[in-house]
Amino acid sequence: MKFLQNMIKNRFKITIYLYLLITFTFPIFAFENTILFKINNISFTQLDVEERKKYLNFVGNNYNLKDEFILDELSSTILFYEFFKNNSSDYNDIELQSEKIFEDVSKKNSDFLNKNKISKESILKNITYDLARKFVVEELFERKRNSFNISKNANSIYNFNIKYLNITIEEISKLENNFKEINFKNLNELILILKNENITYFLKEKKVNDISNIDNKIKNNINNKNYFFKLTENNLITFIEIEKNFITYEGLYTEIYSIETNKKINNNLVKCNNIKELSVEYNVISKVYEFTKLNQRIKNKLIEVDDFILFENEGKITYVILCNIQYDKEIFTNININNNVIDIVEEIENDFIKKYSNEYKLTFYNE
Repeated sequence: MKFLQNMIKNRFKITIYLYLLITFTFPIFAFENTILFKINNISFTQLDVEERKKYLNFVGNNYNLKDEFILDELSSTILFYEFFKNNSSDYNDIELQSEKIFEDVSKKNSDFLNKNKISKESILKNITYDLARKFVVEELFERKRNSFNISKNANSIYNFNIKYLNITIEEISKLENNFKEINFKNLNELILILKNENITYFLKEKKVNDISNIDNKIKNNINNKNYFFKLTENNLITFIEIEKNFITYEGLYTEIYSIETNKKINNNLVKCNNIKELSVEYNVISKVYEFTKLNQRIKNKLIEVDDFILFENEGKITYVILCNIQYDKEIFTNININNNVIDIVEEIENDFIKKYSNEYKLTFYNE
């Protein structure tokens, strides 16, 4: 009888243990094994994304990447891997290269594996994914190299960072204030108001080296030095902010004039073409500077000819105006060619992902 009681008691303990195990362990296990996407009916889960995240931190400082980005990046990379696996005879070679890369990175980041729960096998798998993507893109690039105009826009000295903020007219109507009367100076001011009013908006950003192919309305504003404006089309309002910068400071020299005076000059007169007339009335000094040696404020403000900054100090006023730009053409040409290649590679990748997402039946879940 006592034996029976003990057996029942032990079985009760086991039942409680199994209950706790299922209750507290299964949700975590289920979460890690939640299917996020499939490629060729192969399932990839939250666990794969978590491993990818750890891997990206292993090979570089990528701690700020969002899960959504990692998910998209992983799914597209596996498309390239599947293509490589099905179309290349160099699979053994890629495994050997993955092993070598792992050894090299491990030497530089030896503490990572001890501090983070990620296996060598997981890292090798992700390195193989990335190598496959690299090999496929390189091969596609070489196939089309002759059809690309790689030297296009080789003399450009500027990059343009274009930010687009889209809002529907319906969302804007939620503002209590009259939207047309609000004078926004930049996107940050606009975003602050939109967030405070819980208004939905969409923000995207694009870097452009060649503006010849962008929308004419945007190009005209750039040519007129108008770098913050809005466009309205149908039910959509788009605010556009543009940052214009030199593609590099290396090999860049600028001729700068300083105009010293005791009173402010009409801004419309502070032009390089007026330097001769201004020098009759004011003290004008010119000097050629290596751009890298200028202070950051001047670097940020003096981008184009006729850009100027005003300094005031104890009643003395100094205008600093950019009047000439000299640069090493070879340096800028090489950078532009590299940028052009990067744009071409991005185009190749986007076309590939679009095509093989359908062919390899890429399907996302829980979106």
